[in-house]
Amino acid sequence: MLYRSLQRQSQLAFTRPWVQLIRSQSTTIKVTTINPIPASQSPVLPEAQDNGNKDGNEKKKKEQFPNLPLYLSAFILGAGLAQLFPLNELAKFWISERLPAANSPHAESFRNNVETQLQKLPLYQKLYNDPDYKSVRAWNYVDSSTIDDVITTGVLAVPGGIAIKPVLFYNSRTKESVNIVHVGQRLCGYPFLIHGGILATLLDEIMKRGASFKFGIDPISDYKWDHIKTDTIELQYKFPTFANQFLVVRTKINENGDVEGRVETVNGRLLVNGLGKYSEPKFSVLPVIVGGGRSSSASASQSTGKSRFWPF
Repeated sequence: MLYRSLQRQSQLAFTRPWVQLIRSQSTTIKVTTINPIPASQSPVLPEAQDNGNKDGNEKKKKEQFPNLPLYLSAFILGAGLAQLFPLNELAKFWISERLPAANSPHAESFRNNVETQLQKLPLYQKLYNDPDYKSVRAWNYVDSSTIDDVITTGVLAVPGGIAIKPVLFYNSRTKESVNIVHVGQRLCGYPFLIHGGILATLLDEIMKRGASFKFGIDPISDYKWDHIKTDTIELQYKFPTFANQFLVVRTKINENGDVEGRVETVNGRLLVNGLGKYSEPKFSVLPVIVGGGRSSSASASQSTGKSRFWPF
């Protein structure tokens, strides 16, 4: 009995350190319970996800362009009407309806209004009060044939054309000129834009008159359109010229004897630049040929006491 007790104590003494060592190095395993995924949060397959994205994009496009069919229909309708009725013809018709007739009381009121605007321009007031400048009002810029070639509405001095006489300021000391002219919507080639031919004619005629200083001709009292001819003229269109405004045309004679011209707005924006060469036309008297009892047409004109001159 004593032997068994001693044997048991020796076994416990031997196994106890190993049990303690195993307990100190053991790990605890924690088990986590996974809850089931709700049906609303179930995973989406790639194909289903792509279809969902496409539907969403189409919906967004419809929300961004709700009136796209209407816009396309309006564009097609407008393109069809433009083929039948050009825009410039519609604009001319609309403009003609709004402007007063040439000889009506409303036309006189229209001219008075434009004249008042002219006299209120700071540039006009400055040059009018400057003793170095002399002024004149003249029509001899654009003849009716030029207007008729460009516009379908007729003559020059009408509301919407050049309703009032242009004013010309000349400085004999510097041989410069400043001209102010009002251009209306009847002078348009394209809607609301002054025709380039009108601008070219204006600039050429004003530069031609400005060239009279070169030949000792007074541009105010002695100038006539057939005293000077245009040899060459170069024009550069810098900016579109809108209708219903005053244009300022400046000219001067440079060192080479050529005439430089500029078409500007009243605020100084350059619209057209020009350079021209001008000369005095040569005149010759057609000879009078008498023989065989016949006379030429030139001799017939001589019988009236007047000589016929022809510029070359």
